[in-house]
Amino acid sequence: MKYAKKKSPTKINKRVEKLVRKKQISNKDFAAMLGKRGNSMHYFYNRLGCDIDLLWDISKALDYNFFREIAQQINIVAPESSKTDELQQKIKMQEIEINLLKECIQLLGGKKV
Repeated sequence: MKYAKKKSPTKINKRVEKLVRKKQISNKDFAAMLGKRGNSMHYFYNRLGCDIDLLWDISKALDYNFFREIAQQINIVAPESSKTDELQQKIKMQEIEINLLKECIQLLGGKKV
């Protein structure tokens, strides 16, 4: 399966800049939170994209989950939900079977379990 690369609708660097401004954090202070120099933030806001490690640090520094925002935009809410649903159904069936076996043991004169 080939993936056609398209431009991301999320300009994550601009979203970060907007949140920094909303929280009224100066570029110098924000850079210090990330262990960077103050003037590097201007470069960051204007470049394309952001590596995951840096976005992780930014998310922690700003107490905001940018990864959730990105996932919502590409409709990845719970990628393993079908597997989880399947396992939950198996658990329910096994619980029913356990209760049925307990009833059978009681009917055969066994001790109450």
